[in-house]
Amino acid sequence: MLPVPLTSAEVDHFLAKGYVTIPGCFTRNFAQPLIDHAYERLDYDPDDPATWTEPIRYLDHV
Repeated sequence: MLPVPLTSAEVDHFLAKGYVTIPGCFTRNFAQPLIDHAYERLDYDPDDPATWTEPIRYLDHV
């Protein structure tokens, strides 16, 4: 499968919200360890939104 560039709307959404949805890109089972690692690196509790202190926070290295 060849890569497909993001649309202008998707780029704008990413810049504004910090994420973009790409349906069918990978499974939840594949993503879960990455999600867990990101919460750990950010020192956020996935079950406690009060710990999510910033609306957008970029990781330097994952």
